[in-house]
Amino acid sequence: MGLTGCSSSSPADEASKKDGAYSIGLVSFSQANSTSNNILVGFQEVADKKGWNTTLVDAQGAPDKAIAAIQNLVAKKVDAIFYTVFPANAMAAGVLSAKAAGIPVLTAGGGLSDGVQATWDFGYAQGVASAKEVLNDLQSGGNLLALGYDLGGPCGGRGQAMKEATANTDIDLTFQQVTIPGQVQSGQQYAQAWLAAHPANSGPNVIWSCFDEPAQGVIAAVKAAGRTDVTIHGLDGPAVNLRAVQDGSQTSTVWIDATGAGRIAAEAIPEVLENGVDGVKTIDKVAPFTVVTKDNIKAFVSQHPEALKD
Repeated sequence: MGLTGCSSSSPADEASKKDGAYSIGLVSFSQANSTSNNILVGFQEVADKKGWNTTLVDAQGAPDKAIAAIQNLVAKKVDAIFYTVFPANAMAAGVLSAKAAGIPVLTAGGGLSDGVQATWDFGYAQGVASAKEVLNDLQSGGNLLALGYDLGGPCGGRGQAMKEATANTDIDLTFQQVTIPGQVQSGQQYAQAWLAAHPANSGPNVIWSCFDEPAQGVIAAVKAAGRTDVTIHGLDGPAVNLRAVQDGSQTSTVWIDATGAGRIAAEAIPEVLENGVDGVKTIDKVAPFTVVTKDNIKAFVSQHPEALKD
């Protein structure tokens, strides 16, 4: 992940806390997910500059591991906990133990709940934007394979947006849940089966993924099948998928400024600590994003050359 400065040192004493020398627990959704990684990279950049101590735990996409990680961080008496992607309601056993200990919890993608004091969402709003791109290809109806992941907060919101957008239409929607780890292979396998059941003359045919890593497997399946009638859409915008938009093998992605969102979350730590855990003052914002298509990819890359770096 490129994270540095991680340790499991004891929390700073009161004097050092006044100087901002905080101890922060970080819980990664999965190191197999580039967006989660980049969020924490951005957070760690700020933590390093400010001299904070951080403890990083990889939950490997498993909610029970994330809850255990939060509870262990509570036992270490960290000053705050920041986790990625898992929906807040699934983390209740962890975040409520943090609240009881007076430790505020922040999340990127998880949403607000009792015990979660700040969130930066990159689910529903981004899903609405992506659904508009999908419907551009399905204006007269057609077939849509949607790859979701309801265990993740962002994908839950994006899937909701897609279901709302396709309701009361003539679109034949097939919704499948991918697995993590193994999301690329999962996307490829679902696409292979769906392509076999939906020949070119049954279209228009569209495959959408709630995040871009399964879309990488979809692209491989479509190319292997020699299909030119299928358009592919995804979200998050890692470099490999941005290049796919460039070469035309993917129609759109929604680029999330994940590293920037992580920096923003880290900068909010003093405010969150000052607000405390009583829920009176909370932060609820949407992470910055850009819809990227063949029409604006050149301008996007010119503005964000760092986005093409793996």
